[in-house]
Amino acid sequence: MVAQTAQTPLKKECKKVSEKREQKFLKSLEPLSKERRELIQSHIKNFSTADDALAYRILALHTFLFLCTYPLYNYLYSPLWILVKGAMVVRSFILFHDMTHGSYFTKSSTNKFYGKLVAFMCATPFNDWGKKSQGTS
Repeated sequence: MVAQTAQTPLKKECKKVSEKREQKFLKSLEPLSKERRELIQSHIKNFSTADDALAYRILALHTFLFLCTYPLYNYLYSPLWILVKGAMVVRSFILFHDMTHGSYFTKSSTNKFYGKLVAFMCATPFNDWGKKSQGTS
């Protein structure tokens, strides 16, 4: 016959913590209250349309910072420069991705024009990405 071991206080405490986490998780799955849903929707509404003035400012700042990374190569320790440059390429790709979906600027033609310029910064072809990203071949 196998002897049953008694639960230690530590095991009991762990079980309580686990049960509390499970209850918290299950509570998080409950539908949102009307008030909370309206708050989230009002916050999202601020970002549902493109703002060209803000988009141009962000793009100009990004391009300036991107170009500033080249002279920094002479002054920064190589791994640090690679980290900074890599961060700028990732940021370029985020802007590029929004432009391929036509959501960065209000006009499609503006997204295409600047998207091709930003595609150069992240070394990704704009036309190919746009087709694959939108599900067309």
